[in-house]
Amino acid sequence: AEYMGWIVGIIGWVLDKAEETDNKFLLYLTKCCHCLFDCFFRFIRFMVIGAYTQCAIQGTNFLESGRNNVQLFVRNTEVFSIVSIVGTGFLSLVQAVIVVIS
Repeated sequence: AEYMGWIVGIIGWVLDKAEETDNKFLLYLTKCCHCLFDCFFRFIRFMVIGAYTQCAIQGTNFLESGRNNVQLFVRNTEVFSIVSIVGTGFLSLVQAVIVVIS
């Protein structure tokens, strides 16, 4: 997973260089690539942490635990979506309360 960090870092460097130029297309393209690779990197990290957790709980090897983690994620997609929506709504509500109070 170390190479993923390098890829995101290189794309970030290219993004910094693209911001110095007037080429809007290059800037847009590098921002999209940076966002895509960063999202993919976070997803892989999430899945690896889940696989290590499965290893610790079930005592299986890493590959089997990774497969079990993917199956768990696929089976519970609705639950993850609902938790994400409720969490986003709660954060928005808290931000609104802070704005009203201050």
